[in-house]
Amino acid sequence: MHPTPVITPPPQCILEPPDLPDAQTEMEEDPPVKQSFKEILMDKNKELNENYIDFLNEASIPDDVDPND
Repeated sequence: MHPTPVITPPPQCILEPPDLPDAQTEMEEDPPVKQSFKEILMDKNKELNENYIDFLNEASIPDDVDPND
């Protein structure tokens, strides 16, 4: 009979405790990232809305209406 091999934990298990503070730091840094991402979405949405309004204006301007009005 061979002796039972000693099961050593994978390196990830050993590294878990040091990683916890990093994860907490990442969570603290999240709101600014979310804010900038939200700003990107808002800018993109505004751009799309402007393009859509321009498209509607170009597509359907009655002759008797001033487009600059």
